[in-house]
Amino acid sequence: MTTLLIVRTAAGRRRVCDARCHNATARQTRCICGGLFRGAQDPSDDLRDAVRASAGPALLRLAQLEGAGLLRIVAWREELDGPLLYRDRPRLVVREEQLELFPASA
Repeated sequence: MTTLLIVRTAAGRRRVCDARCHNATARQTRCICGGLFRGAQDPSDDLRDAVRASAGPALLRLAQLEGAGLLRIVAWREELDGPLLYRDRPRLVVREEQLELFPASA
C-alpha cells in the first residue's frame, strides 16, 4: 500500500492518501488528495504519472490549507518510488534566564 500523503486536521484526525484512494472507483472520495490520485491503480504507470504531474500542485493546495490553520502536512511522497518524507517535528526551545531570587524593592 503506497502512501502518498499524510495530514493531521485541525480536529486532530489523521487523513491518508493510500491504496484505498488509488483503487477507488466511486466518483466521490474523501481522500485528502481531493481525487487527484483516485482510480490510478497502485503501482501502475497511471499512478506514477499522476504523482509526477500532481504531487506539486497537491502539496501547494495543502500548504494553503495549512496556512489557514485547517490542517498540518505530516508526510508526503514526491515520486512513487521515492521515500515518504516526514516533516520534522517542532523542536522545544529552551531559554536560560537568570533567576532573580531577591528582587530589588521598589
